[in-house]
Amino acid sequence: MWRTVRHYSRKLRRMDRPERCRISTSCESFFSFDNTAAGCRFLADQVENEKKKQWKLEEQKDDDDTETLPRDDDDHQYYCSASSASPQSADGGCANCRLLRDKLVNTKRLLAEIDSTVRRLAEQHRVRADELTDARQRLRLAEQRRRLVEQKLEQPSALLAKENVDLRGQLAETRAYFERLDLESDQRIADMTNLLEQFQDALADKERQLFVAYAQLDHNRKQVEQYAAKIRHADAHAATQQDIIEGLQNQLDKQKAKSRACSKHRDDLLLKSASLSHELVWFKRETMREREYIRQQIEQLRRHVGQQRQLTTADDHQQLDANMLITLRDKIREVEEAIDEREMASRMLQLRLDDLKLGSEQQQQQQQQQLSQLNYRHSFDQGSNVASGPATRSNRLYKSVRLK
Repeated sequence: MWRTVRHYSRKLRRMDRPERCRISTSCESFFSFDNTAAGCRFLADQVENEKKKQWKLEEQKDDDDTETLPRDDDDHQYYCSASSASPQSADGGCANCRLLRDKLVNTKRLLAEIDSTVRRLAEQHRVRADELTDARQRLRLAEQRRRLVEQKLEQPSALLAKENVDLRGQLAETRAYFERLDLESDQRIADMTNLLEQFQDALADKERQLFVAYAQLDHNRKQVEQYAAKIRHADAHAATQQDIIEGLQNQLDKQKAKSRACSKHRDDLLLKSASLSHELVWFKRETMREREYIRQQIEQLRRHVGQQRQLTTADDHQQLDANMLITLRDKIREVEEAIDEREMASRMLQLRLDDLKLGSEQQQQQQQQQLSQLNYRHSFDQGSNVASGPATRSNRLYKSVRLK
């Protein structure tokens, strides 16, 4: 049995060496024709060195296993002697037999591992050989292509030379065309830049003009608001005067009742009261007409200002401001004249009422009338001062605007 094991191990080692030599020889013969395959040879040498190391380790392992087996000089089958059996063993065999059985089991396991390793290495060698064959064919094809390209390059034709000359001419024309295009584009860019700068300057000028126009329009709007406030104040003062007139009408009714009690001045008082009533009605009607006329004029002025503000542009702002100032000045003058006329009529009516009261009442009633007249004049003076205040301020404002 041990002779068979040694023979199989020696045969396995003899089978591995020629395969290794064959692969290394084929690799060297494949990579020897071209210097560019140095990298491939280096990789093949690395693989071969790794395999050599693996084989050396396996040989050392085999030698260690063979050294542990019992040997004799004649290399014959070792048999167990019956006299060497020990009664202490469990199976009745000797220690040498048990050792042989253990070695046999280890040898079978080792042979199975060696067999699987040999098959795996053979498959790897086959795959490597196929890869090397494919690489050899690719290198041959590449060499053939390189030689064909060298032949084509070494034999230039007249047609290629003519095409080269034509292409050079076309290249020169193309370069000149692109240079001309570059010059034209630079000139266009410069012109557009100058035009853009001009537009920017014009736009900045227009923006400044527009800013000035907006400022002037804002100033005019403030003035219109001030004039509207003054007109509203005049309307309030007119309403106050209307209240005063109504109070006077009430006092006149009282005076009529008192005058009827006086038989001496009955006819005169009736005539005077009738005429005074007609005058008051006429004054009231005229006052209402004036108020309505002033209100219509103010509404027309506001409508006209709104229409002009919508229709005007930045160029017409100055002319619009002058027209607006003239119109507002005329309207203010008319309002002041109407207020003066109303104040004059109120004073005349007050004087006539005073004459009527002085002629129709007795001394005691005259004293009471004088006291009420003083109170009324005091209130009337306050109202006239309030009414004259806005007109004075409007005149001052008109003078300041005119000076500007």
